[in-house]
Formats: sequence, C-alpha cells, structure tokens
Amino acid sequence: LSTGVYDYLSKPLEDHSVISLCATRAAQATRLVRDNHNLLEQLRASHTLLEEANHKLRKLNAELHVQANTDVLTDLHNRRYLDRTLGGEVARRNRYPDPLSVVMIDVDNFKQFNDKHGHKGGDTVLQAIGSTLQQCARNTDIVGRYGGEEFLVILPKTDPENALLFAERVRKSIAAELIDLDGNQVQVTASVGVSGVNAKFSEVDVPNLVNAADRALYAAKAAGRNCVRQEALRDGGHGLLRAG
Repeated sequence: LSTGVYDYLSKPLEDHSVISLCATRAAQATRLVRDNHNLLEQLRASHTLLEEANHKLRKLNAELHVQANTDVLTDLHNRRYLDRTLGGEVARRNRYPDPLSVVMIDVDNFKQFNDKHGHKGGDTVLQAIGSTLQQCARNTDIVGRYGGEEFLVILPKTDPENALLFAERVRKSIAAELIDLDGNQVQVTASVGVSGVNAKFSEVDVPNLVNAADRALYAAKAAGRNCVRQEALRDGGHGLLRAG
C-alpha cells in the first residue's frame, strides 16, 4: 500500500471471491485517480481563465479611471481630478506645514479667436497650451484643464515667490509659441493668476486658495492681459494682501 498499490491478496488464497472484490476496488481507485486528475486539470484551466478575466478587469478599471480623470481634448487632468487632488494637497500641507501654490492660466481673447478660426482652431490652441504647460511643469506638479480655456497648475512644496517665477515662465512660453493652423502660424497670449502660502502660514483651505488665484487672474486681465498677477493670502483668514 505504501508503494501505491490499490489492494493486495494474501497467500494461500482460500477465498477466490476476494479476487473480484480486490479488482473492483482497484478499478474504483483507478477511476478516482483519473477523475481527480481531470478535475485538477479543469481547475487549472478555470484558474487560468479567471486570472485572464481579472487581468482584463484590472486593465479596464485602470482605463476607466484614466478616462474619468482626464480631459479628452488636451489629455491633461480634468476639473474633477484637480478638485480632489487639490483637496488632498491642502490637507497634507496643513498637517505637515509646507509651502503650496496654485497658478491659474486663461487664454486671452479666446472667444474672438474661436469666432475667427472656428472651434477646430480653438481646440488646436488649447492642445498646444496644454503641451506647453506640461513642458514647463515639474514631475511633482499637477497640470489640468479647469474648464473652457482655463487651466490650473498645482505646485506642491512651492512658495508664492517661486510660483510667480513659474507663472512668468509659462506666460513667456505661451507668448513665444507659434501654433500651426492649416499652414498659418498664429500666436496667442495668456493671463496668469498666482496664489500660495509659505511654510509659516498657519492654515489654508481650497476655496480661499483658488479664489485668490482667480482674482489675481482677473487682475491680470484688467491690467491689459498677457501678464502675471499674484494675490497673497493673509494669515489668519482676515482678508487678502494684493501683490504685484
């Protein structure tokens, strides 16, 4: 039995009926081994199919996650992703006091540009600006389309002074770019608003940070467009300090 036999007969063989019984048990054992082998093969095949299905499901979920958080036109992050990420960055910043800044960019006279060149031309411009923003940003920066012709860049661990330098670099890069529209080279400009806090700032929330950048953006529009303006938050939430 220890060597794997199914049954055995002892000598002298006095009861010949045990031969049939022994053979029956051996046949049953053989069938059990064969059935067990077949079941194991089916189980392996099912496991392989299950792994393949899970892999496809994980891949599909990843694609859906990207689609749900990506702007279709520019391939940048969309508003939903920006809102959620900025909330997380603000919470992290308030827990581990680090600088944090945001930069808001708006294409100048975009409606007139759309009227002149059509929506296809407008889409090309937005795609070009999105590419420029990605080139200017660091790997740790979060770049997204905030809505329409407006973009937002989240700058973790960046104080307002360095955010202002980044914003000016973005503005110059956009103004210097010639965008091809059906063989014609066109130039666009953008107005930029900056807001942020340094490491010593006590606490900040998302609405104050974004609204300050938005007000700075409109200040840039009012100043003649194609320029950068910054609005600094006053610590303690008792108002705002306007900066250049």
